[in-house]
Amino acid sequence: RNMPERRKRRRVRDKWLRKSWFTIIAPSNFGGVEIGETAANEPDAIVGRVVEASLFEITNNFEHQYVTLRFKITKVDGEVARTMFKGHEHLRDYLRSLTRRQTSKIDYVQDVITKDGYKLRIYSTAITQAKIGTTVASAVRKAMHKVIEEGARARVFDEFVYNMVMGKFDEELVRASQRFCWVQKSFIYKSKLLAPID
Repeated sequence: RNMPERRKRRRVRDKWLRKSWFTIIAPSNFGGVEIGETAANEPDAIVGRVVEASLFEITNNFEHQYVTLRFKITKVDGEVARTMFKGHEHLRDYLRSLTRRQTSKIDYVQDVITKDGYKLRIYSTAITQAKIGTTVASAVRKAMHKVIEEGARARVFDEFVYNMVMGKFDEELVRASQRFCWVQKSFIYKSKLLAPID
């Protein structure tokens, strides 16, 4: 009665024994560090896979645990899977924790093109010290738009992505927004690579 079950278990085990394991490496702008492993029967089978890693895994900085990065496997060299950045996102719990009563959260979405022609969709936010009206919110969005658009236009993809994920634009976003109201925090909380992906 147990024979079919044993055979099934053996088939599953044999299937995994035939697979090869590949080490997944972050892009060079994120230090080329190992971010995981994946198994496949052949290298081509993992090209195109999207994997996730926390920024904390790359930097070992506890403050980065709330940032999730997405990488796409683009090629395999031997047992090493190379990747490119595909997007990032701050955890929703972290974003919720920033909003207090009697404050305003101003969100903005825009598409940008980097100096070397990569198109990304960027999601930014500003948290104000007190409640604000629609006119001021609109002015803050325009200020954020300009900082991010100019930041992308002046940088190649790898540089822009690294600066964005590491929060290098935050101070500039706050400074630009504070011309219209008191802003506690402003940053890019999400991004998606639109083109070229391959």
